[in-house]
Amino acid sequence: MLENFYVATELSKRNIPNSLLPENFDDDLIIGKKSSAKLGWIQVKACYPDRSKTFRVGIDECEKRARAEKNEYVAFVWLGSPKGNDRPIYWITHKAEAGRIGVEYKPKNPNNKERRFAPDVDSTLNPTWKGMRLRRERSNSWDIFGKYKAYA
Repeated sequence: MLENFYVATELSKRNIPNSLLPENFDDDLIIGKKSSAKLGWIQVKACYPDRSKTFRVGIDECEKRARAEKNEYVAFVWLGSPKGNDRPIYWITHKAEAGRIGVEYKPKNPNNKERRFAPDVDSTLNPTWKGMRLRRERSNSWDIFGKYKAYA
C-alpha cells in the first residue's frame, strides 16, 4: 500500500491529478483532468528488495494485462532497503506492454504460472538475474502521463 502513496506523490509533483482507489478495484490509482473526460488507470506493483529482487506477476494477470486499453498503465516500484534509507525507483509502462512481455516469456519450467520482472540491467539492482527485465527506457518515464496534466 505504501507504494501507492509514492506513485500518487510523484504524479502530484508533476501536476497530474490523481486519486487512490479502494482495495477491491483491479487498479490502485485513477488519473485525469477535471475538465476532461479522459481518465487513466494505474496498477502499482512493488518490490521489497529485502524480501525479493524481482517483481512477481501471475501468468493469468499477464494475459489479462495484454488485453488492456491504452489508458491503463502499470507502475513498478522498487522500494529500496530501509536499512540504507534508499529512495524508490520507478518503471512505468502501458499495461498491455507489460502483459505481452509476460505472456511471450517462456520459462524453463512450462508449468510455472508466475512471471518475474527484474530491474533493468543498467540499474545494477539485480545483476545476476537471467529472466525477464524491465526496459531501461521505462525507468522514471513519467512523461507517459503528459496528456493527464492539469496544466502545462
